[in-house]
Amino acid sequence: MGQNDAGNWRKEAEGYIESAAVLFRKGKYPQSLHHCYLAAQHALKACVLPSPSVLETVSLVVIAEKSGKQWTTAQRELLLELTECARALTDGDPHIIAFAVTKERCVRILTLTAGLVSELR
Repeated sequence: MGQNDAGNWRKEAEGYIESAAVLFRKGKYPQSLHHCYLAAQHALKACVLPSPSVLETVSLVVIAEKSGKQWTTAQRELLLELTECARALTDGDPHIIAFAVTKERCVRILTLTAGLVSELR
């Protein structure tokens, strides 16, 4: 995928949100949250291309700020929460994962992320 192809980034974001829903239904909450993070990341990157500096950025808030779009407090909180979940899952700390990954949290984040990806189309 070319760095400047926002359409491909958006398509991948939609694929990740679909995968997140399937993983959630199978009870694979950590994987579902990770796919939510990837969906938001790809949708945001589609908004800021061609800005190569964001392609390696992990923080969704940083990517969102580069878009120039006005973000609501709820959207910023979601992006921060997704970034924190992704870091916890990457670090593999079982105590953090046990706190971060619950069915209730996962369904809330999945719903909010699907809305964000849809809004950024």
